[in-house]
Amino acid sequence: MEKITSDGGVTKKVMYQPPDENLAKISLGSRVVIDYELRLMDSEKLERSCEKRHFSFRVGSHKVIRGMEIAVLSMTKDEHALFHLSSEYAFGSAGRPPRVPSNSSVQLEIHVLNVTGGQLEPRILAMKPVERLVAANEAKTKGNTFFKALKYEKASESYQECLQILSLVLRDDSGTTDLENIDEDETQNEQQEQVKEPLGVTESEVRDVQLAALNNFA
Repeated sequence: MEKITSDGGVTKKVMYQPPDENLAKISLGSRVVIDYELRLMDSEKLERSCEKRHFSFRVGSHKVIRGMEIAVLSMTKDEHALFHLSSEYAFGSAGRPPRVPSNSSVQLEIHVLNVTGGQLEPRILAMKPVERLVAANEAKTKGNTFFKALKYEKASESYQECLQILSLVLRDDSGTTDLENIDEDETQNEQQEQVKEPLGVTESEVRDVQLAALNNFA
C-alpha cells in the first residue's frame, strides 16, 4: 500500500489505473461522481453507493469523512483504488454506533466515474454563501476591468471563476461529515428531521450576477 498521508493514516492500492495521462485531475472544488464501498477491516460491509444512483460530492465541502476527500484527491477520472483509513481519517474516537466501534480503521474502495470543475481556492470553499456571492461579484468586476483593457483571455478566466463560485453559493456545505447511508428510508427520515439555517442569499441575487457574467463572457 502506498502512503497518501505522511502519517500513514491513509494508504492506497491502485486496482485500475487508466492509461490516458490527460484524464481530468481532481482538485479542491471538483465535483466527483463515484461508486464506493466502505468496510471495516474485517471486511464487514458498512456502506456502498447504490447501483442505480452513483454518489456525488464537491471536494472540500466537508460532506464526507476526511479520508474520502484525501483519497479522491489522489485519483483521476476512471481510476479504481482501495484505501485503508485509520480512525482519525474515518469516524474517530466516537465511531458510528452501533455499526462502527470507537477508533475503528476502515477500508474504502472507490471508482471515479466523472470529474468536473476544480481549482477553487480553499478560502472560497470555507466561505459562507453571502461571502461567496461577494467573491463572485469581485471576480465579475475584475473580468470587466480586463475586458475594457482588451485583455480578453484574462477577462474570460475571471468570468469563469465568477460562474464557478456562483455554482456554490446556494449549496449548504455545513452538513454532516459522515458518508451518506445506503438505507434510503433512514436517509429520508434524517433529511426530514434536519432543519437547515437560511443561506442569507436569494436565487434572484445569484441569477442577476450569473446573467451579467454570462453576457460579458459571451
